Amino acid sequence: MHIIKAHEPSVTLFSRDGEVRVFKSHCDALRQLGMSWIRENVAADFVEFLHVERFLRYGPSTDRSVWDRQPVYRSARYVMRDDTGAKLTQGDFQKLVVARRRSRWARYSRPLDTWNGEGPVPCIGRTRGGHCYRRLKTTNERRQAVPVDDEPAPRGKRNARNIPSSWDDVPVGAWRVRNWKHYRHQQWKA
Repeated sequence: MHIIKAHEPSVTLFSRDGEVRVFKSHCDALRQLGMSWIRENVAADFVEFLHVERFLRYGPSTDRSVWDRQPVYRSARYVMRDDTGAKLTQGDFQKLVVARRRSRWARYSRPLDTWNGEGPVPCIGRTRGGHCYRRLKTTNERRQAVPVDDEPAPRGKRNARNIPSSWDDVPVGAWRVRNWKHYRHQQWKA
């Protein structure tokens, strides 16, 4: 079955100097420019209103200070538009950044979502390795070492504090290398 991809509109970057640069899609623009560059240099319009700032000014005709208001604008060097002429800002690219971060870990978190039905089924079978500590099974013995009511306390070495648990274990030094060939002193055979 052939799946037709949805149309991805091209992105056009306009400069204040009159330069024009066209990208194939949103992903292509994000890959070539980078999110930090888009955040710092691209705005919805070349000049956009931010807020009204109040400041205290001395009025010469009244001989007293007067509150005055002045609009504050932000000027940008670049603006972006898509095929339909819609304004693009950093918020439009934020979804792609999140999706790209998810796709890096998708093969570990949800491998069945990407399986196309051919070859072996992912996540079926045994896991190999993946531990650094040995698995000590002393939980039951630690429970039995706690004295109950009138029972005598266990001897010092069998005290619950002195019985090791998984957290007390020393890391396995060769947890990646388990092959006998690694430990062989003479690597060639006569």
